[in-house]
Amino acid sequence: MDWRRTDDPGSLSVRMDLRPELCGPAGSLEGGVICTLADVARASACAMAMGTHLVATEHMAISFLAPGRIGPICATGSVLRTGAIDGVAEVRIVDQGRDGRLVAVSLVTVRDLSSRTPTS
Repeated sequence: MDWRRTDDPGSLSVRMDLRPELCGPAGSLEGGVICTLADVARASACAMAMGTHLVATEHMAISFLAPGRIGPICATGSVLRTGAIDGVAEVRIVDQGRDGRLVAVSLVTVRDLSSRTPTS
């Protein structure tokens, strides 16, 4: 898996090769792997935009649109809004081996945990 900043300062892409052990019986990328890829892309984009290294997912919605079958699979997280303690990002996951076919879209809300103090 590799990370790349995009031309948009509020976006970041995460790319991975599609391997057989990540696919289900039908030969397409498992949904859990797609969710994890979306989560990594949004966490990286939001943390970068919020100037922190410690964020946690508060809410995540994902819509699966097409199977990922060829790869590499690329998830691009784009920050839509950041606040004092949270941020919202959109993630688009595409199968680059299928001419950039849109595999899934996700909307994610994250919380900045770096400013929290531990409780007893």
